[in-house]
Amino acid sequence: MQGDGGDADATLNLDALLTQLAGELERVHAHLAGGPLRLGPVEVELRGAVATGSEGAAFRPGGSGEVRAYFVGVEPEGVAPVTPELRGLTRSAAARKARASGAGLEVTVVPCASAELAGRVCWQRPAPGEPQASGRIEVGMYSAGR
Repeated sequence: MQGDGGDADATLNLDALLTQLAGELERVHAHLAGGPLRLGPVEVELRGAVATGSEGAAFRPGGSGEVRAYFVGVEPEGVAPVTPELRGLTRSAAARKARASGAGLEVTVVPCASAELAGRVCWQRPAPGEPQASGRIEVGMYSAGR
């Protein structure tokens, strides 16, 4: 993506580039609203050099440096985010996935007989694919317990 359609070696205004990218992602999100597809979190990695000056941050494509930007889609007003599948994940993986969907995680420890299952999510509410009305996902986490 080039800021002005010019030379790929040109220096770009990093703030303007990220603002333009966020705007494009918002347009895609709005286009998908109400349909079967949803735009999830998007991570953008730009390879190049960043320099800051009195006019803000400038980005020059190419080279070994990188800039990472993380855009989290916001559901349109009145539409609750969809609950992701968490069963079988570790606590940390489930927490990351819940956070990425805009929810917190509430954990209940459940005893299990198998060491292989210990530390994994065994149930969740709401179910995968259902709306998150409360902004939190309740999960049961297997524990080997003593």
